[in-house]
Amino acid sequence: MIGSDWSTYVYYGFETLYGSGEMAVARGRGHYQGYNGTTFGVWTTYYGLGYADEGGGGASIPRGNVADYSYLEGQCVNTVICAGYFWV
Repeated sequence: MIGSDWSTYVYYGFETLYGSGEMAVARGRGHYQGYNGTTFGVWTTYYGLGYADEGGGGASIPRGNVADYSYLEGQCVNTVICAGYFWV
């Protein structure tokens, strides 16, 4: 996916399987242009997407003018293993 300019945002959505009773939190990879300490440049960072259950969750995060693949990290909250879906 390629951002068109620095105002580009991408929506990451995710949910657990319906009827499973599972809960998850996630974060998605985004980019920003600015300072990291005293160095100016284009930086990659992870943004929290919040909490989801079978009702779903997600958030828009900055993509910027960067060609990169979409990346989402999820973590189960109330079980050791959980299953679900994510979309961009």
